[in-house]
Amino acid sequence: MAENQALMTFVANVPTGAILPFAGDTADQETLTFLKEEGWLPCDGAALSKTEYRPLFDVLGYQFGGAEETFYVPDVRGLFTRGAQSKDSRGPGGPPGTVQDSATALPTIPFVVDELGEHDHTMINLPTSSHHTYYTAGHYTAEWNEGSPQTDSGGYHSHTVNGGGDKETRALNVYLDYVIKYKE
Repeated sequence: MAENQALMTFVANVPTGAILPFAGDTADQETLTFLKEEGWLPCDGAALSKTEYRPLFDVLGYQFGGAEETFYVPDVRGLFTRGAQSKDSRGPGGPPGTVQDSATALPTIPFVVDELGEHDHTMINLPTSSHHTYYTAGHYTAEWNEGSPQTDSGGYHSHTVNGGGDKETRALNVYLDYVIKYKE
């Protein structure tokens, strides 16, 4: 135990309400029991009794939901955590407990296929240069040949990119459980 004295001092000084990533599985019952004995709970949005978990309630209040005798621990499952701001602070962010929706920004450099338009498109079954007309049943009828012409290679036009991409923009990441200190 003397070898781990510095670690034990650090653990003893972690304040109630501190949230840390945890590499174990908080869904495992043995792990969960050990964590609770050490004063930690998973950050899974659980409803807690204000009376039973008074030190944690004194830190969190109803920031993450609840009313009267029930309050909730933060639920950070599947979320990235960010530093919070007070309501009157300038810049991005929000007060503790605020959840920000995902967003994908426009690219800083637009997608460009070819600025000069130097490519061709095949237009199937449109006239190239010849057709013939004939009179039948009291009407003139025109018939185009079966060629497939190309558009002008220098023609101004645009393209819409419809494929690819993901449902959100995110950095490479790893999933960990988060735990919150609930007692000294």
